[in-house]
Amino acid sequence: MLDTSLAVRYANALYSAALEKKCVPAVLDEMESFLTVLSEDAQLKKFFFHPAIAPSEKKGLLDDLVGNRLTPLGRSFLSTLLDAKRINYLALIHETFVKLNNTTHNKVRACISSVLPIDPAVRKKVKERIEHYLQKEVDLDFEIDPGLLGGIKLVVEDKVVDGSVLHNLKKMEQKIAVG
Repeated sequence: MLDTSLAVRYANALYSAALEKKCVPAVLDEMESFLTVLSEDAQLKKFFFHPAIAPSEKKGLLDDLVGNRLTPLGRSFLSTLLDAKRINYLALIHETFVKLNNTTHNKVRACISSVLPIDPAVRKKVKERIEHYLQKEVDLDFEIDPGLLGGIKLVVEDKVVDGSVLHNLKKMEQKIAVG
């Protein structure tokens, strides 16, 4: 709970500042890029997340890595996280920042999982139907998940509509177990 409230406070502050400076997309890209680099380089992640390493050393490496490729706001924000020893909250802050941006622009992220690839024409129709139903612009991802056995699973933010064969088999199993 504390993690979430900290992330919300940081994300709100960053989002407000980014709106004011008209650099929301740039800051969003910078956070995503930094998180990608950390996820791809375990040693770098270990260095930035290590509590015994001084923030000044971390900021020095950050300057060496990114140079002047960050917006002043992005650089200042990462520097603040490093000083406060809260860089480990960056992924959660990013997630919250994205939700704030999506809410502002009446957008939502969704993902459809299926066993087989879905035809592009069907993808377009599904996206249109979801947008019509939600009355929002939908950023829709499609994933292949052989574990579903059949059917599809739709995840819209924190809501799940599971029409997979696996889910239906589990429901049936529970009904049989209850009697």
